Amino acid sequence: MKKSFFTLKLNRNLLLLAWSCIGLSFFFAACKKNDIPYYHGKQYIQFLDPYTDTMSVAFFLTPLLDTLQVRIPVKYIGEQSTEDIAIGFKVNAKETTADADVYQFRSNPVLRKGLATDTLYLSVYKKQNLKGKEALLVIDLKQTDRLTVGETIKSRKVLRLSDKITRPKWWDALIENTYLGKYSDKKYRTFIEVTGEGDLEPYTIEQKRDLMLQFKYYLIDKVDKGTPVLEDDGKDMLSTVPLIG
Repeated sequence: MKKSFFTLKLNRNLLLLAWSCIGLSFFFAACKKNDIPYYHGKQYIQFLDPYTDTMSVAFFLTPLLDTLQVRIPVKYIGEQSTEDIAIGFKVNAKETTADADVYQFRSNPVLRKGLATDTLYLSVYKKQNLKGKEALLVIDLKQTDRLTVGETIKSRKVLRLSDKITRPKWWDALIENTYLGKYSDKKYRTFIEVTGEGDLEPYTIEQKRDLMLQFKYYLIDKVDKGTPVLEDDGKDMLSTVPLIG
């Protein structure tokens, strides 16, 4: 017996409804799994990046500065606010290893009205108890009467504070074999003092080469004056720099 047109249409609609329900179930399960906040008129705050993305604050890159000003972006989610909203946060004492005297937050931070992103401001001080060391500063956002903390993975910010020189990522095999030679802490420190630059990641290879030539000419000048810069093993630093030019 043939099924009526009405029956076929009804079965088709029921099938579409079933698939829609399944799709919505997966959507809400994914939201819960990824901790995506639901709006429903609430206002949320979170950091822009996951807490696994550690922020580095290093004094050796700026040897002439005793204080570093750090900006930590925060994101607002919800209906546009018509007034400033206070930001709640705390230093996680259990996870933080930095001494309290090496950092200070700007008092009474707020999310300014009408903005989707704003900033927490932090001062980090070059103190003797940080020299030659690394320390962690861990910040957790707090719920307030106006703001709910958003995604868990973006509710914390980890900062690595250091006044310790370490080999930078940009000093790779190409830089070692063609430009600056074998890495040493003393060579890197001298390079920063001469050029005023420690982080060459943003620069093109031509710009990097100009800075490295500046460094090499400084070493040549010291040799010409009879006061060569020596590595810790006593070797003339200039002899370890393969850069041609």
